[in-house]
Amino acid sequence: MSLELLARAQACDITIATYLPLAFELGRFDCARMAARHLKHMGHKVAVSKFGTYSTVAGALRALKNRNFDSLEAAFDSLQFDRIPPAMAIMGDIVAFPNDYPIPAMAVRLDAQNYLHAWQGGFAISELTGALTAWRVPCLRPMKG
Repeated sequence: MSLELLARAQACDITIATYLPLAFELGRFDCARMAARHLKHMGHKVAVSKFGTYSTVAGALRALKNRNFDSLEAAFDSLQFDRIPPAMAIMGDIVAFPNDYPIPAMAVRLDAQNYLHAWQGGFAISELTGALTAWRVPCLRPMKG
């Protein structure tokens, strides 16, 4: 396994350890903030605080519009990661999925089948299908220890 894949695995492990035990809380522990935190674990600077606070889906959409984004996908596009077909996503990439709200669910690709994602009031690792889009996230953080 290459050093980059090992570093990606470490970043995923940190994100899993952080989010898997948490209850979902919109605006605090939600899928978009989990994805942003994962980007930090991958070595990227992400200013989540610029989006302000929200506790409803309507508030999340307002927070996006206040930053001049018409969608969550546009906010992730602004980070300058390459959009890729979801089937090309590898460990550590961010993938968007449809859900019951007018905003996609964000997940972290863990392996060939599994994603870390919000699920039933918490976070889970499982297979997901029907991805909308994905972003290739380079791992900038060197492997530790």
